[in-house]
Amino acid sequence: MTIKKQFILLSSIIIAIPVICIAYMAVHHHVTSPDRILIHGYKEIKKIDSSRLSTSDMIAIKNSLKMMPPDVDYALLDDGFSVLFSSIPDIPADIQVDSESFWDFIEETSDEYFYQFTQAATKDRKTVLLTRVPKHNQEKKKNNPNILPSLLGILVGIIIICIFLIIKIANEIFNSIIFLEKKTLALADGDLETPLETGKSSYRNNEIISITESLEKMRLSLLEGQNRKNKFIMGISHDLRTPVAIIKGYTEALHDDIITDRDETKQALELIDSKSSQLETMIDTLINFVKLNSKEIRDKLQKESVTELISDFAKDAAVMGNVFNRKIVTDINLPENILVPLNRQLVVRALENLFNNALRYTKDNDRITISSYIKDNKIIFSIADTGCGIAESDLNHIFDLFYRGTTSRREEGMGIGLSVVKNIIETHGWEIKVDSEINKGSIFTILIDIPEESRN
Repeated sequence: MTIKKQFILLSSIIIAIPVICIAYMAVHHHVTSPDRILIHGYKEIKKIDSSRLSTSDMIAIKNSLKMMPPDVDYALLDDGFSVLFSSIPDIPADIQVDSESFWDFIEETSDEYFYQFTQAATKDRKTVLLTRVPKHNQEKKKNNPNILPSLLGILVGIIIICIFLIIKIANEIFNSIIFLEKKTLALADGDLETPLETGKSSYRNNEIISITESLEKMRLSLLEGQNRKNKFIMGISHDLRTPVAIIKGYTEALHDDIITDRDETKQALELIDSKSSQLETMIDTLINFVKLNSKEIRDKLQKESVTELISDFAKDAAVMGNVFNRKIVTDINLPENILVPLNRQLVVRALENLFNNALRYTKDNDRITISSYIKDNKIIFSIADTGCGIAESDLNHIFDLFYRGTTSRREEGMGIGLSVVKNIIETHGWEIKVDSEINKGSIFTILIDIPEESRN
């Protein structure tokens, strides 16, 4: 149950308890009220003898009847022993009772009943109210049970249940908060290895548990980021160590006069210069990769003609392919002026990276095909080659940072290039896919969504 529902239930219970108490008091007042113990059929008295009793007489009778308990028999007589109304079977209403017979009846039944006479004097006449109560009234009590103890028991039971629910709900909320506190202490201390188990069940599912689930996702994300950072540092250390070691070795050799020959010295200096350039390139690549993770790039995309960008890239690729003795085939079938939000420099860099990989993993006279067309409101751009291909086991990892494939495609590098490409593509909100087969070639495909206003 959610905390919101728990608080609603808790509030309802808190409101219900005084309402129930008020209702009980109202029922109790009604049950014990003198108005409830009036003679049944009081209105009939007025119908029977309304001609002989004035309004003031009726008020006097009503005041007398208010004093009666609920389990009495009664008879209302005037001073001439005329029965105005009666609930006593042996003294029917609307008859004239002989005084001697009346007192004989009282005397004969006095062993079974307690009798009471109440005289009410009115302006015009006198009336006598006869009431009687059975001395042995157990049977009557059974027929008219007192409901007050039952109501009191029900009220106590409801209050106990309400208190139980209040304690249970408060305890669940409290336990959830304690649970969240315990589970997040390790996370606050930097322990990303310990899972934040939510303990979710059908009886325990609220917003705090949902927060814990979100924190668990955050923990996994932070753990992944930490692992990537560690892998990133290890990769930098490994890849930068080689050129640094070469530069350091040849520098020491020159300094210690180990290399003295002029030609060898020249070669050593050229190698140092080459490795220095390689080191500079690697550092730039790392810096650019870090920059790609910035949200600023996504916020500064500007609409440009993707048709022009792809066409210019295809022309440049054809020239470069001829230099490397590759057969370049271009098939660009795009309408003019399709405007798409992009960062031209980064997109060109991604395309060049894909094309350079195609050059690297193909041989002389191999074919590289650059094509682009529109399908389902998407621009489909692809670079296909007939090179060595990528092993199936590598396809799911080639975009991972520092990942290097099997020997069929392994060359010197940091394993960052395709990761950079993917980051650029995803920064633009696009999609990149790869299909490949060993010894048959590879095809990298970029899917670019066309904005609504640029669709035909």
